[in-house]
Amino acid sequence: LNNNKIDGLVPVWIWNNSKETLHAVDLSYNSITGFHQHPQLLPWSRLQVFLIKNNQLQGKLPIPPQTTVVYVASDNNLTGEIPPLICEMKSLLLLDLSSNNMSGTLPPCFGDLINSLLVLDLSRNNFHGIMMNVFMYGSQLKYIDFNKNQFTGELPRSLTNCTNLEFL
Repeated sequence: LNNNKIDGLVPVWIWNNSKETLHAVDLSYNSITGFHQHPQLLPWSRLQVFLIKNNQLQGKLPIPPQTTVVYVASDNNLTGEIPPLICEMKSLLLLDLSSNNMSGTLPPCFGDLINSLLVLDLSRNNFHGIMMNVFMYGSQLKYIDFNKNQFTGELPRSLTNCTNLEFL
């Protein structure tokens, strides 16, 4: 459903649609502002790809199921912190939350998630605090973008463990 003129709230019936079979949802490039009966956890048990970039999505970050591999919610108006529930997404390879109004510090469990990712883009938000020193040897990260936030302190020494890094 990407690149349409869908606006307003995603209807409640979508939560019951193909709960056990749906693998990908792409609602990008519309004018969606949120979800009726906003769930904290999206209900599709086999979802692997959730794309909702370039909308007008407001409120807190919706959390896809643990099976999600690609999650892109960039270029919206999302606010609040990254919820610790996101750390349960052990299969996640790409996380892009760039160009929102999110804030706060990164959750302590984020280190577990970071080391399974290939791409992490948190740019153009209002995250703050010290960058975590959690990059483990063998990290698969190829792309990290933290630009235009409010992180402080020194670069984490553990970045040297990211031997596949192509963009920092």
